Amino acid sequence: MQTESLTTEIYQLEQSIRGHINTHRHQIDLLKNQDCWLQICSSLDVIGDTGLAIDSYNEAEYPRDVGLKYIYTYGILQALFILQDAITHLSEAFKVSYKPSEKLLEIRDHRNAAIAHPSKQDRDRKVKNKVFHSFINRGSMCKIGFEYGRYSDNNQGAESNIVNLTSIINDQMSEVSQSLNAIVLYLQNIEKSHKEKFQDKPLKQILHKSMTYYFEKIAEGIYSCDKKHNGLIHIQLIREDYEKFKTAIIERNEYGDNWDYELNPVFQALDKLENYFNNSTCEMNQLDASIYHSYLYNQHDNLVKIANQFDDEYNLAK
Repeated sequence: MQTESLTTEIYQLEQSIRGHINTHRHQIDLLKNQDCWLQICSSLDVIGDTGLAIDSYNEAEYPRDVGLKYIYTYGILQALFILQDAITHLSEAFKVSYKPSEKLLEIRDHRNAAIAHPSKQDRDRKVKNKVFHSFINRGSMCKIGFEYGRYSDNNQGAESNIVNLTSIINDQMSEVSQSLNAIVLYLQNIEKSHKEKFQDKPLKQILHKSMTYYFEKIAEGIYSCDKKHNGLIHIQLIREDYEKFKTAIIERNEYGDNWDYELNPVFQALDKLENYFNNSTCEMNQLDASIYHSYLYNQHDNLVKIANQFDDEYNLAK
């Protein structure tokens, strides 16, 4: 696959992961470990940022100015190095197994030798207890790569390395895509497992059709004094079902401030009507009570719609 297609795929995978962590129920769990949350967010930013840098390198005209050639060379190798670290740290944060391939390790080797520690490299991955010194062949520098020499003490173990930037960029982006796919698959399995626990417990069953009958009985109690007690009973029945509904949302880890906005006025309206039926000296009049009843009836329809949306989302058969 060409690098351009790979960067597009990597961007889409990055967005998929962002979509997961910004989902309320997952974000609640992730924020319990602030350091892990920050590591995920930083890693995703780095993946996006280095993707932009690599895209720009591929698309830009290579400079003629020698100084800028060095900036381009230093920059692209460092971007690849940082991107590798971001993938490692993202996998670590999600506890997804990840091991860079030999190709990726060789890219790190070239970066360390040619631009990171060229004047004194004393921690080589393959050769222990030996110091190396590197020199970039200035005349070899071009967009597709460069050559550098690496030497140890007394010129023993001298080596010449040709770095094909086009090839290593493509190799790395391919592996980054594979690694992100593994993380996305892991997160999809988490999502599936979560939904499997609740797919046979639809929310719409809690807000059952009989509740329409309850609202009718409440209305009768408002307009008929001898039916007030019956109205009170059905307010209590509605309250019980709404409490079950709230508990079910909390169990799904879906409850947030938006639900306070939806449910708090509902429970307050139930309190008002309950007080109306319980207290003969209540300042609320029949018209006030009917307004609260109308609000509850209309809000119930809204809650049923929301419940259906949740049930559709949790339906794995779709």
